[in-house]
Amino acid sequence: MKQLLFITAFFLFSLSLFGQSSDLRKFRNGRFKVHSDSEGDYIIIRKGSRQIEFMEKIGVEAEFIVKWKSDSVYTLRPARGSVRLFPKFPKNAVLTVRILKAKEHSYIQLTSSNFDDYKYTSEIFKVED
Repeated sequence: MKQLLFITAFFLFSLSLFGQSSDLRKFRNGRFKVHSDSEGDYIIIRKGSRQIEFMEKIGVEAEFIVKWKSDSVYTLRPARGSVRLFPKFPKNAVLTVRILKAKEHSYIQLTSSNFDDYKYTSEIFKVED
C-alpha cells in the first residue's frame, strides 16, 4: 500500500512539473512591466538572449544578456554598454532569477546576485508577446 501511495504521489508531482514547465516557457520572450513604488515602474523587453530594461523614473535603458538554465531559472549579465550604468556591480556581475510561481499573465520571481546577499521578490506582468 505504501508503495502504491508513493507511486501515485510521484506521478502527480511529475504531472504538475511538466504542466508548469510549458506555462513558464510563455515568459521567455515578450514585453513585461514591473511595478515599483521606490524605483518607479519599468518595462522589460526580452527576446532570445537579450533583455532591455527601461527604467522610466530615472530615464535609464539597460541591456542584459539572458541565459536560461531551466524553464524556471535564468541569469542576467549586464551587456558591455550597460556595465557603466551600474558602477556598484563588479565586472563579473550575474543576477540569477528564479520563477517561483506562474500566473495567467504574470509570474513571481526571486532575484539574487553573485555580489550581494540581498534577495528580492517581485511580480512581473506580461503585457504582450
